[in-house]
Amino acid sequence: MKQVKGMLLLDAVATKEKIAVEESDLETRYERIAAENGQAVEKVRAYYQKNPEALGNLRMMLREDKAIDLLLAGSEITEVDAKEL
Repeated sequence: MKQVKGMLLLDAVATKEKIAVEESDLETRYERIAAENGQAVEKVRAYYQKNPEALGNLRMMLREDKAIDLLLAGSEITEVDAKEL
C-alpha cells in the first residue's frame, strides 16, 4: 500500500511540475542497462522498441526518478542521531 501511495505522489509531482521523459533520457538509460548486462546498446534499444509495455514501464520509472531528483534538489537534509527520534 505504501508503494502505491508513493507512486501516486510521485506521479502528482511529475504532473504538476510538467516532468517529461525525453529521448535523451531513454538513450542514457539504454546505455546504462546495456553496460550493466554486457549487451550492445542497439540490442537493448531494439528490445524496448519491440515491447511497448516494457517501454512504458521504463518511461514511468524515469519520470519517477526525475520527480525524486526534483524533490531532493529542493530539500534540506539534516542527519540526526537515531536516539533523537
